[in-house]
Amino acid sequence: MSKVVRISDENYDFIECMAFRNGVPINAILNEVLEKFKNSSPNDVISVEYRGRKVAIR
Repeated sequence: MSKVVRISDENYDFIECMAFRNGVPINAILNEVLEKFKNSSPNDVISVEYRGRKVAIR
């Protein structure tokens, strides 16, 4: 089972100062969001999408 976290342009003001790697925002705030998802479903693979680009984090 996998869950997708989509970061949309509505959130862009919130994330525009984040560092990006290969088009994917890498930031402690993002990690906090992922931790909340992991706590609710620890066996899932979490996918993060931003502008159509994807990174999977176990």
